[in-house]
Order: sequence, then C-alpha cells, then structure tokens
Amino acid sequence: MAESVSKAEFARAIGKSRAYVHKLISRGLPTSRDGAKIPMPAGERWYKANVVRREDRPAEENEGVDTTDILDDDTTRAEADRRLTIAKAKLAELDFEKARGALVEADSVAEVWAMMISAAKARALLIPSSLATRLARESDSVVCEAMLKQAVDEMLMELSHHGEVTPC
Repeated sequence: MAESVSKAEFARAIGKSRAYVHKLISRGLPTSRDGAKIPMPAGERWYKANVVRREDRPAEENEGVDTTDILDDDTTRAEADRRLTIAKAKLAELDFEKARGALVEADSVAEVWAMMISAAKARALLIPSSLATRLARESDSVVCEAMLKQAVDEMLMELSHHGEVTPC
C-alpha cells in the first residue's frame, strides 16, 4: 500500500463506509496532521489491533490485545441492506401464510375464544334452572346423572358447532 491513503481508500480496503472510518478516527485511528489521510501501515495495524475480532486473527496476534469490536453498534450499508431484505422477505412470507389461511392474527383468535367461553358459561349456567324441576322429582341417582350428562353433552355439541370459525 502507499505511504498514506485517503479515507475513502481506507474504507474500501476494510470493506466499510467513509462514515465508519470517521468514527474510527474519533476513536483513535491515526491520521495525517491535516486529518485528510490515513498513514499506512500504521492505520492498518491500529485497525487490526482495535477492531478486527479475535476469530479473524491468528492466535499470536491476540495476546494482550483487547479484541472487542469497538464499533459493534455500527453496521455497513451492505449489512443494513441485507437485514432489510431479510425482514421484507419474512413479512412477505407472513402475508402469504395469512392470505392462504394458515396464519391468523392473535387478536382474532383471542376474540373468538372469548366469545366461545362466554357462550359456554351462559349455556352452563342454564343447566341447573332447566333441570331443577325434573331432578327434584327424580329419586334415582342414575337417572339424575343421565339427565345431567345429556344436558352437558347437548351444551358441548352446541358449542362445537358454534365454534366453527373461518380464518380471518
């Protein structure tokens, strides 16, 4: 490499943006006196010692060096574009699944369940009053049990037909 390179050239060399190089400079990357150029190989050494992660370096270079990425909150434009593309693809998949009825919004499911539980509660609360007179006349516990079982079965059958919901 040349004795000094421009910020843009240094950015290309490390695969980052010029803005990223400016951030490196603010954190100690050496520059020429006027701040316009990055001296080489000093800039490259600083970058390897302060930014490049441990797994990217030979073991002997890691001894006594803080290998945390000082700019882990920064991403390149290419990385940001990659993440955006992935997010858009995931949203498209969700839209597709929703359109074909394989995916239902949680709020819709909760609303249907609330209606079904409310209907079950109302129907269950009707059983005692609808059977009270007949049960009071019956002395055989087996017959009383059969009457109660029939009422519960009818309620459950009614709920199972009521619960047929088309996807949102």
